Amino acid sequence: MTDKTPSPPSRLQAWHRDRGAVFDDAGSCPFPLHYGRPDVETRALREHCAVFDLSPRGRMCVLGADRTAFLHGQITQQVKGQAVGTGGHGCLVNAKGKMHTDLFFHVLNNEILLDFEPGLAAGVTERLERFVIAEDVQIADASQAFGLLSFQGPHAAEVAAASARSPKNSLVSPEVSVTGAAWRDFEIRWHEDPEFGICYLSRTPRLALPGYDWYVPVEHLAAAALRIESSEISKPSRWSGHQAWELARITAAIPRFGVDMDESTLPPEAGLESRAISYNKGCYIGQEVIARIRTYGEPARLLRGLRLGGDSASPPHRGALLLSGEREIGRITSVVQTADREWLGLGYVRKECKARGTALSWKLRDGTGSAVVATEPFVPFLGEHRD
Repeated sequence: MTDKTPSPPSRLQAWHRDRGAVFDDAGSCPFPLHYGRPDVETRALREHCAVFDLSPRGRMCVLGADRTAFLHGQITQQVKGQAVGTGGHGCLVNAKGKMHTDLFFHVLNNEILLDFEPGLAAGVTERLERFVIAEDVQIADASQAFGLLSFQGPHAAEVAAASARSPKNSLVSPEVSVTGAAWRDFEIRWHEDPEFGICYLSRTPRLALPGYDWYVPVEHLAAAALRIESSEISKPSRWSGHQAWELARITAAIPRFGVDMDESTLPPEAGLESRAISYNKGCYIGQEVIARIRTYGEPARLLRGLRLGGDSASPPHRGALLLSGEREIGRITSVVQTADREWLGLGYVRKECKARGTALSWKLRDGTGSAVVATEPFVPFLGEHRD
């Protein structure tokens, strides 16, 4: 797969700056870092709803009569048998089972929408097109057609419904739909907005909280953002940036491709089995390796949540070595400091050190500190019982 390429900024970048958004001048992060008060943004995320502009993420459509069978043979998740309006979380891997990326997918009437981390569109396209032989399949970039605004938090459903102005008979709710059936994760619905044309709304809980994504035609993105701001039900919600996102992500022990996972990662190492891998779907590229891991045990290394000791003079950082005694057994991949000044992180450890409560240490050139194995991936730190 080709190297990560810079993501184009959101069309709302100037709009965000007018609202106090601070961006990374080095260009390493395409999202707003914060809007002046990361603590308030974090509180909105946990208590009401945070709104994120995720437009720099990659969006791609798989089209053609053979799209379902083709994608089914390319990713780790079940695609065949998925009804229109449903979706899932899967991984695109190579023949050795190593990751190209993880992704969300949504089944639409005439295409399958893929959503993945920024900067990967060229590589994902190249990887998929390499296996199109005689199939009726086309790969199209959708990022220039639709922007992506995401509502995350306990009241995301209400804010999303008010903003998207879904017709009453398809009101967005995690409990109720027109048929009385519950919304499932990755379910997607669409309607023709009188101002914006065709828009899509999906239930995508990205941060271990209720979450909904609103796909809006890019030419109407600014108007959609203004509608969010003007909605009365949206008043307690806030535009939020990457710092609040990363605090929530790491606190929820959710790995991110390009940070905690890369092209050397096997999906089971990152704890993705229950969310992104189907062991019943049959053949796909890389399936033999991933199935063998399950059959014969577990990977040699596993991603774990970590409680880290450190201080302002020598805080833990991504890339720090993890040690058991004097022996190197892993590496830290993500670090964040909570509001109560506790350091939390994610990192890979050897399987013999995977148990919760295992005492380790971390080491950098300019500091050392303690580390304790705390969680598996997708098990929020906040959900832990503390003695």
